[in-house]
Amino acid sequence: MDKTYIEYPIIVNFVRITDYGIDYVEMLVPNSTVVQKALSNRIAVLKELYLNRESYWGLNMWDLKNKLNIDDPTLLDTVFHLNYSGLISPHWPMIKITTEGIDFIEQYLS
Repeated sequence: MDKTYIEYPIIVNFVRITDYGIDYVEMLVPNSTVVQKALSNRIAVLKELYLNRESYWGLNMWDLKNKLNIDDPTLLDTVFHLNYSGLISPHWPMIKITTEGIDFIEQYLS
């Protein structure tokens, strides 16, 4: 696993925080409203995918966005992070919960 906190793309002049960097920052400020909202969105997406885990293709992420009332950038951040964490498997625009995601959400809900 690449444990860098930020990336420096070669072509453009900007810096991007990595998913590992996001995890690190969230660990440093776990009670901030931004972190709490991000975690809340991740759990909401995982719960919905868990409830529909028998669906062969998973759920359409845009339908899920509307159902959970999450805006586009937030949904994409959430999906990318859950994919990075191995909790979901995206097959754009469909997303499906993985075995690790099922284990995680079952432990979270218990």
